[in-house]
Order: sequence, then structure tokens, then C-alpha cells
Amino acid sequence: MSENMTLEEKIDLVLDILKDRSEWSDRKCSITLGTASKGGEIKVYFNPLDPEGTAKIIREAYDAFAMMKIQDSMVRDGAKGL
Repeated sequence: MSENMTLEEKIDLVLDILKDRSEWSDRKCSITLGTASKGGEIKVYFNPLDPEGTAKIIREAYDAFAMMKIQDSMVRDGAKGL
């Protein structure tokens, strides 16, 4: 890296290097939705170099998590009526 490069140019260069590395081609980063002690959690793995794909993956995981919470609530409410 040259000292004359702007910050944006340096960031672009680093991103280009990372894109070429096979270990960054897969989903290596993750976030967790929910809490294990409060009804469950989902761990979502994503590739930070693919913002559109990451947004889709997180939306789908959130929808699955929301459905899981609804089903859990239905089971718990049904058990109370017994």
C-alpha cells in the first residue's frame, strides 16, 4: 500500500485481496438471533463481502425465527388449556 493512497482506495484494495482468498468465499462471519434462555436462538452465518446475499440470509433467518417463536407460543398456550 502506498502512503499516497486515500482511505477509500486502501479499503478497496483490502476488499479486493479478501475477495481473492478462498477462505472468504464462504460464510465465515455470524450473528445470533434470539437468546437460548428466552425461547431459543438461531445462529446465522454470512459472507460480509456479499451485502445483498447477507441481507437475504438474515431476512430469511429472521422470518424462520419469528415462525419458531409463534409455534412455541402456540404450544405453550395449548399446554396451559389442558
